[in-house]
Amino acid sequence: DSWQGHAGWELIGTYVAANQLEPLNFLYEQNGWLDVMPATLIPQISKDGNIYSVPVNIHRANVL
Repeated sequence: DSWQGHAGWELIGTYVAANQLEPLNFLYEQNGWLDVMPATLIPQISKDGNIYSVPVNIHRANVL
């Protein structure tokens, strides 16, 4: 299954903390995504060395 959500607490503090998601590290390794994703994004979608999200859109919010 898949759905759209936000990186950070919405992902890590809820779904990951409740063990409702499985790590997706294998996708990043197989496809070389760590070489093309912004390095500052990875910690926001990871916990304890595991990555739990595949971003489909990266944008800034609440910018004045």
